[in-house]
Parts: sequence; structure tokens; C-alpha cells
Amino acid sequence: MAQLSAQYTLPFSAIGLADIARVGGKNASLGELLCSLTPLGVRVPDGFAVTAAAFSAHLRAAELEEQIFPALERLDVRDVAALAREGQRIRELIRSAPLPAAISEQVRAAYRDLSRHSPWRAGRCASSSILQERKKS
Repeated sequence: MAQLSAQYTLPFSAIGLADIARVGGKNASLGELLCSLTPLGVRVPDGFAVTAAAFSAHLRAAELEEQIFPALERLDVRDVAALAREGQRIRELIRSAPLPAAISEQVRAAYRDLSRHSPWRAGRCASSSILQERKKS
């Protein structure tokens, strides 16, 4: 039996508020907005979400989980300077880690599909606090 590949992107038209754990709050809200208002004649730009599974796979592939999560556990949230330093260090770790090919391919394919089928010239990129969503689940 063929193994299914992970789904690293989802079109806004396929997500809603029930998908917060999969795509984060902002993306789920954008999907809900699109699905709720489009039938009423309100023009809402389409888009796609990069899933929490993509973020987790990126962290695993780069072996960043072992560096990030223990550091977050040690932080004193009252020490704003330490939070800023650690946040900067973690962002740099994530930015500098190569994106796994499967994720990159799915994001490029979703963007190409959106570009072909959307009448909008502009796009939207929304980040979500996956770490915050991770704590909720």
C-alpha cells in the first residue's frame, strides 16, 4: 500500500475555525472568513495555509526541537530582555535551517495553483503562533 505524504498546505477554502490546531488561529479565521462571506457575494481573496505539521516537520528535520523546547521551558517570562534574546536566537535557528524538500515543493505548488486560479494580483502571508497553538492541544 502506498504511503500518503503529509499535507503541508491547505487552501483557505478547505479550512475553518475547527482547524485551529492544524493551521493556527489566523489561518483558520481567514478560511472561515472566505467560506462564510464568499457565498454572500463578498469578494474575499483566496490563499493557503502552511500547516503546523509542516512547521513540526521542519523542526524535526533540522533537529531543532531539542534546542528550542528545553530553552523555552527554562525561560522566566517576567524577564523581558531574556525573552527577546531567546526569541531572536530561536527565530535565527528556524530561519537558517534548510526547509525539507517535501514542504518546499508543496508550498510552491500551492502558490502556483493560487496564482493560476486567483483573480487577485496580491497575496497574503499570515504567520501563526504554532508554539501557542501547540500548548493548547
